[in-house]
Amino acid sequence: MTARSLAAGVLYGETRSLARCGAILSEVVHERARICDEHVHEAAYASLLLEGRYRETSAATTIEYGPFTTAYHPPRTSHSDEMGDGTRLFMIEFGPALVETIAGAGDATVELHQLHGEEAVWLAVRLHREYLLGAAASDAAVESLLYDLCGSIAGDAARTLEAKEPPWLRGVEDAVAAAPERTFDLRALAANAGVHPTHLARAFRRLRGRTLGDHVTALRVQQACRALVETDAPLAAIAADSGFVDQSHFTRTFRTVLGTTPGRYRRAKRER
Repeated sequence: MTARSLAAGVLYGETRSLARCGAILSEVVHERARICDEHVHEAAYASLLLEGRYRETSAATTIEYGPFTTAYHPPRTSHSDEMGDGTRLFMIEFGPALVETIAGAGDATVELHQLHGEEAVWLAVRLHREYLLGAAASDAAVESLLYDLCGSIAGDAARTLEAKEPPWLRGVEDAVAAAPERTFDLRALAANAGVHPTHLARAFRRLRGRTLGDHVTALRVQQACRALVETDAPLAAIAADSGFVDQSHFTRTFRTVLGTTPGRYRRAKRER
């Protein structure tokens, strides 16, 4: 059976799109669990999981998405999808000029791959914030974020091609992701992985495009984002539960990562 081909802007699920600056930005909702058989998208795109559970498979590559997992798909990447109940995705489909920018900034010819660098994930989140503004979104902001994201994708792809991932790295990531609000001892993590702390720090930065400390901060912000949307907990409580020193530290870090305050983020999500 020939895989179904989806034109730019055509996506499975309930879709709301905004075409701006040579890209199509879409939020896609699957209220019920479903499986989408093998298909291709004509456009290259990045996908960001906002809520729910999502698994994507292309040839020998499978990505298990958690909230804020981001992946890049070159044009006509053949893949199948499995969504859980209440899955919500943000899709960034790149027009020809943006695809040329990715190719020109590095070797992004690899197939479907998860974007590990902190920069790519938060650029996608910031683009989603602009998307939520609809017609009021700033073209200057959207265009700048798109080109920054293209450069980040190219750099991440280059690291993927150049580096062979050691088997212990996933264990370190899993240990941190299980409870990002905890205080981590790099030496203990390295001992559990069976490597020297310096080797762990350098390998993590080389392969993930960020330090382990920045990775932990990103996970804490992700955890806080979920709490802001899914609960009515006070900001101080969310800050403490997510591992921040206090509400002031939480607000400063949140603004640095997402360019907005926790309160504004919560209001924007709930007004949508």
